[in-house]
Amino acid sequence: MRKVLIIFFCLLMGRAIAQQSVADSLEAVLPSLNGEKKINTLNDLADYYHRNDETKSDKYANEALALSLKLDYKKGIIASYSNLAYSKIQQSAYKESLDFSIKALKIAESIKDKHLTAEAYTNIANAYLNMFNFELADKNYLYAAKFYGELGDSLNVAIIYTNLAVSFDNREMLDSALVYYNKSLPIYLKMKNNARYLGLWYTNVGDLFRKQKKYPEALDYQIKAEPLLIEAQDNFTLMVLYSGIPYTYSKLGQHQKALEYANKSVALGLQLGSKRELSYSFMTLADVYAGKNDLKNEIKYLRRHIELSDSVFTEETGDAITEMQSKYESEKKEKEIELLNKDKQLQSIEIERHETSRYFYIGIVSLALLLIIVLAFAFKNKNKANHLLRNQKSEIQHQKLVVDIKNKEITDSINYAKRLQQAILATREEINSYLPDNFLYYKPKDIVAGDFYFFETIDTHIFYAAADCTGHGVPGAMVSVVCANALSRCVKEFKLSDPGRILDKTRELVLETFSKNNNEVKDGMDISLIAIEKETKKVFWSGANNPLWYITENELKEIKPNKQPIGKTDQPVPFTTHEINHIQGTVFYLFTDGYADQFGGEKGKKFKYKQLQATLVDNKHLPLKEQADILKQKFVQWKGNLEQVDDVCVIGFRL
Repeated sequence: MRKVLIIFFCLLMGRAIAQQSVADSLEAVLPSLNGEKKINTLNDLADYYHRNDETKSDKYANEALALSLKLDYKKGIIASYSNLAYSKIQQSAYKESLDFSIKALKIAESIKDKHLTAEAYTNIANAYLNMFNFELADKNYLYAAKFYGELGDSLNVAIIYTNLAVSFDNREMLDSALVYYNKSLPIYLKMKNNARYLGLWYTNVGDLFRKQKKYPEALDYQIKAEPLLIEAQDNFTLMVLYSGIPYTYSKLGQHQKALEYANKSVALGLQLGSKRELSYSFMTLADVYAGKNDLKNEIKYLRRHIELSDSVFTEETGDAITEMQSKYESEKKEKEIELLNKDKQLQSIEIERHETSRYFYIGIVSLALLLIIVLAFAFKNKNKANHLLRNQKSEIQHQKLVVDIKNKEITDSINYAKRLQQAILATREEINSYLPDNFLYYKPKDIVAGDFYFFETIDTHIFYAAADCTGHGVPGAMVSVVCANALSRCVKEFKLSDPGRILDKTRELVLETFSKNNNEVKDGMDISLIAIEKETKKVFWSGANNPLWYITENELKEIKPNKQPIGKTDQPVPFTTHEINHIQGTVFYLFTDGYADQFGGEKGKKFKYKQLQATLVDNKHLPLKEQADILKQKFVQWKGNLEQVDDVCVIGFRL
C-alpha cells in the first residue's frame, strides 16, 4: 500500500483562478502598467501558474515582492509572500513555505486585515499538513475558519472544511473526514465556475472510498474528477488523481488501465517537479507492476520511490519549522506584556509624584535605578545562560527529529520490502497440502532476510529448499529475490526436475543477472534442495555448501554438499544429484547455518551442528510440530540476552 497522498485547497488572496486566455491578456498588458496595478497583475499571474508552471509562478511572485517592498505596498507584499509560500509547498520545500507564510501573517495582523490574516493561517496549516503534523495543521485551520466565518466568506469556510477532512483522512479517521467533506460539498455546488473545487473534492472522496475498499464507488468519483480538473487546468491535482486511480483499477482487475494512469501520474510529476508527489507516483507504478507480476519493473520503480522520498526531508525538520510559528507568537506576547508594563510604570510614577515630596522621590528613584541596574546585570547573565541552554536543547531536539524522521522513512521502506519478499514465499497452507507432516522454523534476524525457503510444485514433482543468500537484512533480501526468481524459472520456464541441473542453471541465471552493467558482484547463495517424484515417492537431492540430514530406522544420516556456492567461483563443477533410498516414515531436514552459528549458552559460544544433530536425534520419536517447538525453545534459551547473529531457517518433513 502506498503512503497517504496530501491533497489540499489553498485559495490565495481570495482571487479566482484565471483561465489561460485571461493569463495571456494579463501578460500582454503588463509592460504598460505601473505601481499597485502592476503588483496586483504580477501576483494574479503568479497565482495562475501555481498548478501549471512553478518556475513562472516564482518569477512573477518575486517581481511583485521586489516592487511591493520598494513602494511599501503591504497588501502586495502579503500577496507575494502567499504566492511564494504556496509555490514552495508544491516543491516540497516546507521550511521555506512556512517562513513566507509567517512573514505574511505578521504584516496582515499589523494592518488588522482579517481576510489576509485568515489566508496566512491557511497557508501555515497547509505546510503543517504536508509535514504530517496534523495537530498544528488543525489548530491553524481553526484560526482561519474563525476569521472567514466572521467575514461571511462561505467559499473559504468550505475550503477549510475540506482541509480538515484531509487531515482526518490522513489519520485514517475516515468517518470524521467524510463528515467534513460533506459539509463543504453544498457550498461548491452553489458556485459558478466550480470545476476546480469539485474536481479536487471528487479526487479526495474517491480516495477515501478506495481506503474503505468500496472500489466501484471510488472509481465513480475518480472518473468524475478527471474532466473537471482538465477543464480547470489543475495539473497538480490531476497528477494526484492519476496516482490514485491505478489502485482502484488494480483492485477491480483492470491492470492495463491501472498501468495507463500510473504512467500519466509519473509524466505529470516529472513535468511539475514536486518531489513528494512524484515519489508517490513511482510507488504507484511499482505497485501496478507488482499486480502484473513484473518483478523487474516493480523493483526498479520501488527503488526510484525510495530514493526520491528520502530526499524530501533532508533539509526539512519538524522542530525547526514548528519553532518559527512559536517564535512569532512568543514575540507578540512579549510586546503586549512590555506595553502593559510600561503603562503600569507610568501610572505608578504619576501617583508617587502626587503623594511624595521631591527629595523623597529622588531618593526612591535613585535607589530604584540602582536596583534596576543590578537586576538588569543579573538578568542579562541569567538570560545569556538560558539562551545557551535553549540553543543546546534545540540542537539536540533537532538532531533527534532528523534521526527519527530518517528512521521512520527507512523502516517504512524496509517494511514495504518485507511485503515484497513475503510474496515470493509459499504459504503454510500450500506446503501442508502436499506435505501434511512437516514443520518450518523461519526466523529472520532483521525485518527482511537473506535466508528464504523455496517451495514449488509441477505436475510430476515437489521441490523444497532452505536457502541462505549472502548477508542478511536489506542486501541479503535483494539477493534472495534474485535467487528465488532464478529457481522458479528453472522449474517453470526451463522445465528442469533434476536438483543438480536446477542448481547449475540457477548459478548461470544468477551470474547473468549480477554481471549486467559490467559490475562484478560476488554475492550468491548456499542451498539444500530436495525433489520428490509425486507418483513413485523417489527422493533426489543436491546441495551447495549446505548438507542434507535425514533420520531413517532411528539413525541420522548425512549427505554432503558440493563445496561451492550458487554464484561466482574460481573452478565451478556441475552439482551432484543424489538419489536417496528411504523407507516410509523417513524424516528429512533442510537448513541454513543460522541456527548452528548462534552464540549463547553459559560461555557465549556457538551452538554448532553437532548439538543440533543431537537435539534432532533425541526428539526423533516426537511429532514434527513438537520437534519444532523444542527447536524454538532451545534457540531462545541458548541465545539468552545476546543478539541474534544471522537469519534462521530449519525445515523438517516426513515421507
